[in-house]
Amino acid sequence: MVSAGRHRSIGFTTPPDYHETPLGPVPMQSRPSPSSAMVLRLASIAIRFADIARFGTSARQQTNGLFRCRIFASVISLGYSRARSAARLIAFVLTVCSANAKEEVPTTPPPAFRLVRFDESYAYLGAETSPQNFWEHLKYIRINGLSDNATYCSLGGEVRFQYIEKWDDQFGRVPGAQGSLQQRYLLHADLVWSPYFRFFSQLIAAWEHGRKPAALPTDENHFDAQQLFAEVAFDPTAPKNNYIRVGRQEILLGGHQLLKVREGPNVRLAFDGARAHLAYGKFDTDFFAANVVQPKQGAFDDSWTDDGVRFAGVNLGWQPVATGFSNLRTDFFIFDYYNRFIRYEQASGTEHRQTYGLRASGRSGPWEFDYEASIQSGTLASYDIHAWGTALFTAYHWDALPPKPKLTLGLSSVTGDRNRNDHEINTFNCLFARGDYFGDTSLLTGSNTLDLSLLAECTPLARLHVSFQWDRLWRSETTDGLYAPPIIYIRSGQVSESRDIGNQFTLTMACSVNRFVSVQLIGADFVAGEFIKAGPTKKGTQGLTFRTQFKF
Repeated sequence: MVSAGRHRSIGFTTPPDYHETPLGPVPMQSRPSPSSAMVLRLASIAIRFADIARFGTSARQQTNGLFRCRIFASVISLGYSRARSAARLIAFVLTVCSANAKEEVPTTPPPAFRLVRFDESYAYLGAETSPQNFWEHLKYIRINGLSDNATYCSLGGEVRFQYIEKWDDQFGRVPGAQGSLQQRYLLHADLVWSPYFRFFSQLIAAWEHGRKPAALPTDENHFDAQQLFAEVAFDPTAPKNNYIRVGRQEILLGGHQLLKVREGPNVRLAFDGARAHLAYGKFDTDFFAANVVQPKQGAFDDSWTDDGVRFAGVNLGWQPVATGFSNLRTDFFIFDYYNRFIRYEQASGTEHRQTYGLRASGRSGPWEFDYEASIQSGTLASYDIHAWGTALFTAYHWDALPPKPKLTLGLSSVTGDRNRNDHEINTFNCLFARGDYFGDTSLLTGSNTLDLSLLAECTPLARLHVSFQWDRLWRSETTDGLYAPPIIYIRSGQVSESRDIGNQFTLTMACSVNRFVSVQLIGADFVAGEFIKAGPTKKGTQGLTFRTQFKF
């Protein structure tokens, strides 16, 4: 992808009045914009990688498999036809989107799109005197009959396509190649009715095709309300907003490792409940109590039940000012988690668990840190829970160099069960952590793992970000097994006394074509260690993800 500009478009030579694309020639008068052309070049490269990989597979077969190639481009060869078809489809969608996403220069630079869209504010457009472009009209729609600039409606949305190909998924439990083509559509409306009240709604439609043996619950949601809440502000004139929010909503508390929005899968994580945010000076507090929404495939059938998962908590934040530091922040949090049924190596049943944690993050010159530690207590059926976990990340920036390289060293230690025969559960529950915590294969959650990681990042081009991550994984306790996201028991610890889980390698290339369109290519390779090789399914797992996203 770095050398996208040096690759010719795929296809035969065409007359001078045509411009070549991966979908065939198009008339010159409809030639894509530079941003669109960049997208097409990226899609062309993805298709060419598939062509190269197909040739590489034939060569490896002729040598009877003696040469094992682990280059990510050749990994996709087993799914050649599906990868090529997906790349063509995505190229077509992005051609349409980016051709209409011409960036006009507004009077005030627009804010960046946020991970949770309700955090965006377009109130500044009410003071604009110059004509607004098409996108600004969508972001600031005055309500008829009201002259108050504080009352407006803001529209936005997202179209995302991703193709995921995996080989020997779940350590070989799903043998061979498996492709999954996923599409997600989000549309939201933010009605700001005076500085004191707002109503936010977001609809989702998500489909999946190709996963074996069947789609996951987080793959499909044909039409439903992803978010639907009302918010009342206490003091809108304060530097930091104080509010109460009631309804269906996504919850994101800073950079907490245990509470993410599940962005990777097709259907994001949502809660039905209430949240209150209070801020004063350098301190802020969040209170929340909610039920986890269980996604279903039908229309408007997502719900929570009394025997589902309940989650509540409080987070106390402090942003001190210290000489030589920036973005310094400390959080103390308490989470309360209830699950009607969950299974661990030693026992299963109803779990009621409390998590007490401390997080500190900030930056001093080229150094950056993010440290989090927590302990857990509670009950699982008749068993007592005593567990702990830490996640320590230290980074160094070379901002003076043109590619702006960054190197991050990580160490996380999460407990497993120490004794199968006692009356105590020591397995740490990672709650709502990222499913791709150890890379894009999403094989494992952090429970009962010790992870040493190294992440190298750089920006070789203005709109291109490249990263490579290595994770070395061991079991914390040999008496406990392994768990898949979010916390699903998948392998007994009794198959081997080895701690060696394996190595995970992840290469990511992300291109921001413009403010609206982004493209990602992610390759991942999990190399099985001794503990995996001793089990009933003992293979490594490879994966390739091609993702395109259009936001407005």
